Amino acid sequence: MASKKVSVRPPSEPEGSFVMKLRPHAFLLSIILLGLTLLGVFYIALRPPLKVIEVRLDQIPMQVDSLVGMEMRFEDSVYAALNADANVFRNYVNPDGQSINLYIGYYGTAKGGRAEHVPQYCYTGQGWSIEKWDLVSFDWSGPGKVRVNRMIVKKETARQLVYFWYQSEGTVMATGWEQNWYKITRRISLTRNDGSLVRISLSLRPGKEVEAEERARQFAQMVMPLLSRFWPIETLVRS
Repeated sequence: MASKKVSVRPPSEPEGSFVMKLRPHAFLLSIILLGLTLLGVFYIALRPPLKVIEVRLDQIPMQVDSLVGMEMRFEDSVYAALNADANVFRNYVNPDGQSINLYIGYYGTAKGGRAEHVPQYCYTGQGWSIEKWDLVSFDWSGPGKVRVNRMIVKKETARQLVYFWYQSEGTVMATGWEQNWYKITRRISLTRNDGSLVRISLSLRPGKEVEAEERARQFAQMVMPLLSRFWPIETLVRS
């Protein structure tokens, strides 16, 4: 009797090997990228730390255009909570007696370049309610068009217009996501990723809202290049 030919199928290959056959180049590329990422992390971790050696922000002029500034001070407990490497807190007054408040909190690379307390929580923690909060954009001669946070806060009968943003040398950022992306790219390409929180505020009077907006915008446009001009100096600390 003639023998019956039996066909034997090879065992099914694992799914992983099938993927390897289909996409060997993609798999190899992912391994290379992972290796480069790990090398980058080790490189950043092994670099000497940075130390702020010259604050410079206190050299921002006391007269900005027609506004004359006066130094102000928080309570010691506020400075402890802010935990900044440098603080600038001033009130600028124009010839008509209208004032605008400026606060700059600077955080060096060793502190992550980011503020621990941001205005929305500081105001609400002091009894203010946020009536409106959005982002506004305007032109600035540095990076071109920039965005900043704009809040209207209220406490009993008092209302304030608040502009705040995050700035690192010549870069202006409005959100935490923008800060995170900036920090990642900056830390990889350069040594430092220090930053600051900038807040300006002024009283809002009935019928004067448009005027207040214009004053806040103009003052912000004057403050931004001053920060870049008097940006702090950091240096590597070598053992």
